[in-house]
Amino acid sequence: SDMAGICDWAKDNTENLEQEVTKALLTPFLYKERLLGVQADEFFGPPGTQYYLRLAKLHDQPVLIAE
Repeated sequence: SDMAGICDWAKDNTENLEQEVTKALLTPFLYKERLLGVQADEFFGPPGTQYYLRLAKLHDQPVLIAE
């Protein structure tokens, strides 16, 4: 399945995955329309902060959960 391939890639490319996820989450971006909130780096903490990510489905929609 696609998920197995993604998991295999993630296991073999942990450093690259960490860099890409960190960059995607911590890079400031402009909020569009009526979206409100803090920048990702303020929400998740400064670079070096440790967090755990997992994917899940909520009402058949994919969500990213960070702890």
